[in-house]
Amino acid sequence: MLKTKSILVIDDHQIVFSGIQLIFHTSKLEFDLQLCKNGDEAVDILRKSIFDLIIMDVNLPDTDTFQLINLILSLHPEQKILIFSMSSEEMYAKRFLKLGAMGYLSKQESNEEFIQAVLTVLSGERHLSKYMIKSMTNDALIGQSGHVFEKLSAREFEIMTYFLRGHGSKEVSNITNLHSSTIGTYKFKIFDKLGVKNILELQELARVHDVK
Repeated sequence: MLKTKSILVIDDHQIVFSGIQLIFHTSKLEFDLQLCKNGDEAVDILRKSIFDLIIMDVNLPDTDTFQLINLILSLHPEQKILIFSMSSEEMYAKRFLKLGAMGYLSKQESNEEFIQAVLTVLSGERHLSKYMIKSMTNDALIGQSGHVFEKLSAREFEIMTYFLRGHGSKEVSNITNLHSSTIGTYKFKIFDKLGVKNILELQELARVHDVK
């Protein structure tokens, strides 16, 4: 008898997990599902267990999702990860794919698209939405799309997200283990590249482009 595939869902909303359970049930797909709600819980579980697939959100409490993916892949280099989030696909998908995730799916997609994404990633292939296929094709043909936030490096983008969540420079310094002067330098570069003068302007720019 074939072993039932196991899936770890990392999401702080119980209703999302219940919805995933229902989608699989109505689609007559059987998986061993487990839920955890933040990065610390996920790491504790993954130090003891290996899953066929991880489905995870972008915004998790007390969690740096970028660092979490790096840690997961350091523990299990072949781990299959599908990002499932309300956060902007335009802004986040390429960054997570470059980190090693095998797909990025919006929570606004249909149940059928969700099932397709799960099965595609479980089979060892990347799941790319129509938007991502078009975007990556354009990048290959004519270079970067020129989206304003693509000017930021991965580290700059990460630090920017902390500012957007309301953290001050000292808090960001503590979270990232970087010296406060280094955070100040990053802040200057972020503002300069994005053409903003303060946090309020940064927040407004992020709101317009649906960056959270």
